[in-house]
Formats: sequence, structure tokens, C-alpha cells
Amino acid sequence: MEEVELEKKKTELKHPFQDSDFDNPFNTCPPAVNDKVIKTADGENHYPALKPGTWVYLTLKSTVTLTDKMASFVFDLPKDTDHTGCFPGQYIAAKSIISGKEHVRYFSPVSPPDEFGVIEIVLRFESHGIMSQYFKALKPGDRMEFQGPCGGFEYTPNQLHELTLLASGAGITPGMQLVRSILKNSADKTNVKLLYFSENYNDILYKEELDKYREQDSRLQVVYTLGEAPEEWEGEEGFISSQMLDKHVAKPSMKKHKVIVP
Repeated sequence: MEEVELEKKKTELKHPFQDSDFDNPFNTCPPAVNDKVIKTADGENHYPALKPGTWVYLTLKSTVTLTDKMASFVFDLPKDTDHTGCFPGQYIAAKSIISGKEHVRYFSPVSPPDEFGVIEIVLRFESHGIMSQYFKALKPGDRMEFQGPCGGFEYTPNQLHELTLLASGAGITPGMQLVRSILKNSADKTNVKLLYFSENYNDILYKEELDKYREQDSRLQVVYTLGEAPEEWEGEEGFISSQMLDKHVAKPSMKKHKVIVP
């Protein structure tokens, strides 16, 4: 950081967005918004439901327990024909009022943006987390305010030749959205490599779905690595390391390749 500060002092060049106030760690400008009206083959028009700077009430449709510490929450968009207004890879904000105080948390949707009518998020429960307790108490029919997109990696089909995702635990959620979006589109030729660390085998989220994808579609490769591996385990062991990256991640080439840590 000291070297960065020294470099700043050496030049008077300034990025036009340098003093802007926005929440997007991946880009040097405010997040792009998918405000297009999507027209499907049946002639239906699909409008964006979420907008940055505006809070929208969404109704909880269902909750599914994933592990003893994580659950999936599916919220209905205002209309069953709506799309979220996000690009794959972007995240959203959720707001609640608890004891008169406003609390905001950020989530990467698991559902692809073109899954019309709903948005799915996954929450890891913290023992003493205020929002964790709030979400635990939610029942179908309850409403909550959302806003977005707030930033993230704005993926569009075929913008890359290769995409590498490095995920750990619940960090798989933004990766799942990208995997689902890419594999859902047969015209997208992007190859995806997922390196996924989990403390133990039982805590691997979406394993059945991921295994099904990679068996049916050569565009996806998945490498699991465990902190506590059973005796019969044939995958990698330990945290994602430089040696593991050297073994599994494609070397620099003329191809367009991004490595994302969700």
C-alpha cells in the first residue's frame, strides 16, 4: 500500500471515476443495469424488477434448508414475467428494519437473471448475527426490501474464452449463478473451471447439481478440495494453494481468461 501511495504522488493523472461514490469493487464505474425488455419466443415481454437507488418490496415464496448453517430463500418478483435487472455475476442489497434500526446486507443471487418471476439467495447463518435471526424468522408471504444491482462481475455471453472460479464454502453462490447462466445458454462457448474448497464432504453445496452439469456439458470442469477428507476421497485436499492453481488453472495465453474469487 505504501508503494501504491508513492506511485500516486508521482503522477497527476486521475481516473474520471476516482472520486465517485459507488459500490462496485470489480469495475472503475457504477454497475451496469440490465434495463432491457426481454422478449421471449412466446411473445411475452419481461421487464426489469430491480433498480439501483430504489428499494422494491419482494415477497418470500419458499425457504429450503441446505445445511445446518445455510438455507436458500426464494423471493417472488413483483410480476411472474419480471427479470431481475441484473447481469450474471452482480450482487444485490437486502434491507430490514430491526428494533427501529435499518440493516443492509449484500447477496449474490444463485438464480440466473433470466429465471423470470423469482430471485434466489443463499444465507449462511451466524450464531449471533442480527440479519441471520431475521431471516430465520421469515415465513412465506413475508415481505422484504431489495435493491440492485450494486456491482459485481458483469458477465455477458462469449465475452471470455475461459472463466476460472475460486470458491470456498458459501462463496459458491455467485459462482453458481455464473455456472447456471453459462450452461443454460448453448450458444455461449465459454469454458468454466471451478475450484471449490469445503471444510468437509457434507458441506459441499450444490454438489449433485454441479456433478450433473459436468457430466452432461464439457464446458464445465469442477475440482473439489476438502479440509477434512474421508479415506476414500479421490479429490484434492487442503485449501486452494498456489500449487493447486498451477496444476488446474490454464496458463496465460492469447485467449480471454478471467480468474474470479466470488
